[in-house]
Amino acid sequence: MSSSKTNALLSCPAGTYNPNQGSTSSQACIKCAIGSYNQFAGRSTCVTCDSGAYCDTVGATGQQYCPAGTYNPNRGSTSSKACIKCPVGSYNQFAGRSACVTCDSGAYCDTVGATGQQYCPTGTYNPNRGSTSSHASGTYNPNRGSTSSHACIKCAIGSYSQFAGGAACVTCDSGAYCDTVGATRQQYCPAGTYNPNRGSTSSHACIKCPAGSYNQFAGRSACVTCNAGAYCDTVGATGQQYCPAGTYNPNQGSTSSKACIKCPAGSYNQLSGQSSCFSG
Repeated sequence: MSSSKTNALLSCPAGTYNPNQGSTSSQACIKCAIGSYNQFAGRSTCVTCDSGAYCDTVGATGQQYCPAGTYNPNRGSTSSKACIKCPVGSYNQFAGRSACVTCDSGAYCDTVGATGQQYCPTGTYNPNRGSTSSHASGTYNPNRGSTSSHACIKCAIGSYSQFAGGAACVTCDSGAYCDTVGATRQQYCPAGTYNPNRGSTSSHACIKCPAGSYNQFAGRSACVTCNAGAYCDTVGATGQQYCPAGTYNPNQGSTSSKACIKCPAGSYNQLSGQSSCFSG
């Protein structure tokens, strides 16, 4: 009878490596140098730490990530000192980043090591990225990466910004006006008036409806022509007057009660506001 002897292969543990074949002792397993790691056993080389991270111990089984608000553009870093705070005008919301994020337009980042961006308040805008400061309420910022609140510019008259973080102001609608700098909403022309233009800067833009028309509701860009069977005899009317029973008016846009004609003999109108009479 013959017997055989089986030799089991032993793997070098996580955090070590062995580049050589045929090793006969665990002493062949070399600890990973700082700046590298091995998460798994049985490796022939160590893994270089990623950008956004560092490996500060010998024999590391994993890498340490730079915290939120910092970045590290380099691989193989050996210390947490490799994690650089994000400069003003940028931020990092998450750990383990190789670069910082430029603040959006409509926002600003005014601190070193920011983990988020601050949004320009309502009534303001910022069209630029990377702003480093905000500004008083009623401004905007068109730029990204702003580093100060001074990047938030007040909306000019004729425009407004209802929500925070705006990159531009909104032109006031027809039927409305914006008469203040830094407006957070628009003012609507009252019932009985209209304004056909956008971007108006004064209530003087609201024009009274001429006779023959009316506006029941605020914020209108045009007046409504009075119906047949009715008339509008005042300037700035908020409603129409109906011709009384026994009369009719076949025309729209009438400006006087004289437009209401009595039903001729052999016809009648039991109801008001009619455009014709009934035979009978």
